[in-house]
This record gives sequence, structure tokens and C-alpha cells, in this order.
Amino acid sequence: VRGALSEGDRIVAVGTHRIVPGQQVRLLDESTLARRGDDGES
Repeated sequence: VRGALSEGDRIVAVGTHRIVPGQQVRLLDESTLARRGDDGES
């Protein structure tokens, strides 16, 4: 995917950045990401 981000867009912040149809992903809210830190480790 290319182009600008729009408000409300979701992005892959940690892990594999190639998502294929049918692949399971876990959604995290901003507060969860802030608690985890920059490296994505709990």
C-alpha cells in the first residue's frame, strides 16, 4: 500500500508487515502501545 495516511487508518506497528488475506492479527489501542515501549516487547 502506498500513499498518505488518513485519520483512523490502522497500521502494523510490530511484527510482520506483510499481511495476507485470512491472516489473524491482534488490534492494540494506543494506550497498550505506549505501555509496551518502542521495541514492542511487554
